[in-house]
Amino acid sequence: MKRALVLLFAATALAAGCGSGSGSGSGGSSGGSSVSTATAQGVLKDASAATKNATSAAFDAKLGIRIGGNLAGAGAMMLQGPLSLELKGHAGKAAGGTAKFDVDFALNYSGGSFTGEALSPDGKTLYVKMPLLMGPGWHSLPLNTLSSSATGSDSSGSPNSQSLDALKAAGVDPSMWLKNLSLSNGDGQDTISADLDFHKLIADMSRMSQSGITAKDRLQLARVERAIKTAHGSLSFDSSSHLPSEEKIVFAMDVPPSLQTQASGLKSLALNLDVKFSDWNQDFSVKAPAGATPFNSAGMLGGLGA
Repeated sequence: MKRALVLLFAATALAAGCGSGSGSGSGGSSGGSSVSTATAQGVLKDASAATKNATSAAFDAKLGIRIGGNLAGAGAMMLQGPLSLELKGHAGKAAGGTAKFDVDFALNYSGGSFTGEALSPDGKTLYVKMPLLMGPGWHSLPLNTLSSSATGSDSSGSPNSQSLDALKAAGVDPSMWLKNLSLSNGDGQDTISADLDFHKLIADMSRMSQSGITAKDRLQLARVERAIKTAHGSLSFDSSSHLPSEEKIVFAMDVPPSLQTQASGLKSLALNLDVKFSDWNQDFSVKAPAGATPFNSAGMLGGLGA
């Protein structure tokens, strides 16, 4: 079950956020006219060219999660109810091409919530302020691993584009996982909507897997496919600049009784993601906070300095 879900979500991400299962239903298109895969790829190509040399952008991401069932484990109490996560801030390039960002975040869960801020002026050091979990003040930790992996993506493309290129080199075209493609225009926006053809996705993943997918895995994946109710996505772009303006993903499934034990008591899962982009190529400043102390995991939950 866990392997099936990992496959599903990874593939959905590679399909640029547009997906739906071909089981008991799909999200359907949002009123746009049906288009060919080539037409949709043309819109995405224009967007890719527009964002290739982008230096910065503002974002506002909201993720809602609803989990049903009798979950077990340390985090079960927090998951028994709707969760919402919001990330809002800016991301871009600092001097020398390194990354910089400043993000405010808030997590609301059943029985509580916590907020915080994370920033980096140079992509080398992360500064985090999260009083509820880390105690007062700012805390710092190195980002050497992330920084080296980020700078390793040269002009040949981002990690995502490299992953897509690797799939195509293996004879797999992720655009063929999409169905019910539609394109709508309005209010200066071009919006592509699509559903994921889960059956085609699994066929390609099976063909690419070096170890192969076992008969047991196939049975589980077939059950997951039938359990998916909705998994619809859309991408919107400014009609003039072709820069992304919004991404939406809606996913819902009811876990069949035969898989609930393997899913730690999970009976249903629903996700709703909405990410808005703005202020493209507008510079912003990020300053390292004064007095930040090195992060120490022993200080979690307010135990710093104890």
